[in-house]
Amino acid sequence: MVDAARKFVHLGFDEIRECLLSPVHEVRSLGLRILRNQFDRGDACRQDQIFHFYVAHRQQVSEWDLVDESAPYIAGKYLWKKDPAILFDLSGAENQWDRRIAIVSSWWFIRQGHIDTTFGLVERLFSDREDLIHKACGWMLRETGKVDLSRLVLFLERHHARMPRVMLRYALERFHPDDRERFLQKNRNGRNP
Repeated sequence: MVDAARKFVHLGFDEIRECLLSPVHEVRSLGLRILRNQFDRGDACRQDQIFHFYVAHRQQVSEWDLVDESAPYIAGKYLWKKDPAILFDLSGAENQWDRRIAIVSSWWFIRQGHIDTTFGLVERLFSDREDLIHKACGWMLRETGKVDLSRLVLFLERHHARMPRVMLRYALERFHPDDRERFLQKNRNGRNP
């Protein structure tokens, strides 16, 4: 896939759109990988075009792995040091893949040492009904702990009772077993015991 994406890195938006509209998962994945490569190589103007193309065609980013391989590297990277309001808008969307794009895009922010956006998005997604969103939020929370464990602990102390159990479990994966159990016991009467 990586080699094919490099080979076709010069495809235009019309050809990439055809990839994204394909019923074949691997073809959609290839189209997203090409976009990602173009974004990495592009100047600010080209990155702006790619970001807007991505957002306009996000309905084709309709599986968890397609989101995870594209959102941080296109939307997250583009929005870093810009207003992330669109991520908060997407976090309230009806489509679960829009909501996953929102939270997983914040991984780019985390990797730059900025965790506030992730915390804000996670708070908006506490009441989400989709397990894939809970898992993505827990994953992003776990990543914030690599940047500032004390802030993650404070966040969990404040919100553990409101968090879906699977979200909390994912967030706690790197914790010492005793600390993990302490949080899980506090969450025992949570939304999904």
